[in-house]
Amino acid sequence: MQAELDQPVVLRAPSRPSGPATPLAAVVEPAESRADLTEPREPRRPLPSRPRTGPIRRRERAALALAAGDVVVTALVVGLVAGLALVPAAAVAVGTVVVLRLTGGYRPRLRPSSADDLRPVALGSLAATVVLVPTGGIAGAAALGLLGALVPGLLAARAAVHVARRATRRRGRGLDATVVVGQGAAARRLVAAAVDHPEFGLAPVGVVGVDPTDVLDPETGDLGTPRLGSLLDLTAVVESTGARRVLVAQDADDPTLTDLLLACRDRAGVEVLWEPRFSALAPRGGQTDALWGIPLVRALPAARSRAPWRAKRALDVVVAAVLLLLLTPLMAVAALAVRWEMGRSIIFGQVRVGLGGLPFTIYKFRTYRQPPSSGSAPVWSVAGDPSLGPVGRFLRATSIDELPQLVNVLRGDMSLVGPRPERPFFVDRFSVDVPDYHRRHRVPVGLTGWAQVHGLRGDTSIEERARFDNDYIENWSLRLDLQILVRTVRAVLGRQGG
Repeated sequence: MQAELDQPVVLRAPSRPSGPATPLAAVVEPAESRADLTEPREPRRPLPSRPRTGPIRRRERAALALAAGDVVVTALVVGLVAGLALVPAAAVAVGTVVVLRLTGGYRPRLRPSSADDLRPVALGSLAATVVLVPTGGIAGAAALGLLGALVPGLLAARAAVHVARRATRRRGRGLDATVVVGQGAAARRLVAAAVDHPEFGLAPVGVVGVDPTDVLDPETGDLGTPRLGSLLDLTAVVESTGARRVLVAQDADDPTLTDLLLACRDRAGVEVLWEPRFSALAPRGGQTDALWGIPLVRALPAARSRAPWRAKRALDVVVAAVLLLLLTPLMAVAALAVRWEMGRSIIFGQVRVGLGGLPFTIYKFRTYRQPPSSGSAPVWSVAGDPSLGPVGRFLRATSIDELPQLVNVLRGDMSLVGPRPERPFFVDRFSVDVPDYHRRHRVPVGLTGWAQVHGLRGDTSIEERARFDNDYIENWSLRLDLQILVRTVRAVLGRQGG
């Protein structure tokens, strides 16, 4: 857990970093008192609780159709070949579906085909056979017979689903309204491929230009797809057209474009795909796809729209509740020690910025002996502060001062894992000075985080912290959360707090 900073430091005038990331010490200087955190601020617009659905729902229905076919075929084949009763056969079928899910058998694809299904189907069938052999459900040549029947059976069932889906699309049904971002030949190529091949499920409704001077490119109109504006119009165009997919005609190192695409994906539930700059080198598989031979990279869905996200909240509640019960004696001793050294209030409350930029009050054990000074400028703590006594120094080194934040986790203000929350003044400042800092607030803040387990705590680079936080958000998984928690425990036991 990162030891957070309840002793302020005054910021110097902001400046956009032009070179390598610099530690916070390069842009802050010590001050004598903490911030008055009640300064007026502009209201922040909250993110929706869940992104709007679109092609996500349609993809889920397609995946459910495939899964239903997989369960039926597997149960029938296992029942006939292995002679299992309905319930055990169904259990094996469900296990096969789980293996298919883990091996990419239900990943989204523009034009699904049985050829792409071969690997996950083979692995799922092999898993079903391997499970049945040691349990005595099947043996010898019957095992090979089961494997030989499962693979073609599953491929045939999936082929039927794919054929029906493509036929529906060719009739103009089940297509997703699509906005193309780009101009010139690159944009025309994507529009033409989507229009000429409806089996990919795309219905272009318009083109948005990256270059504001090229908004009225007349060469796009020959495909019957109107020019709908420039880049800054993208979110409005997506909303007005009801688009569910955005295709970007080329890579662009443009923070504005990235922010707009993230807004479309995270807030509107829109699927984003882009043509990589080095398209000839683009690998196929995983998060890559192709539209009539044009390589496309698919953005991962927003973390909060992924299926395991609900399990993250359940994990937070269970672990926080158990830790509070187990650590109550330790917290009681810490409270007595704080009372002995400070001689005043034990718990320190401070306003921080959480999900969607909304403020909340974070709790921790007080570690500084110096009382807050009303009306002082927001400040940041630094190493060697004389107002940090022996008890406070120990609590921070062991991160025991953070334990009251388990209450914040139970209340839903925070998660166990996520970007560490910061004070409103610094959020406003860093959002201006640090590239991509504002993107950290797309998920709930955390008691510990990806940046913290890499040693980015205390007086370290804010730019590097933001980079790690955004990397965590884009690649979130329950496995990553568990990995961070394990590394956090290791760091706490090694007294690496700060």
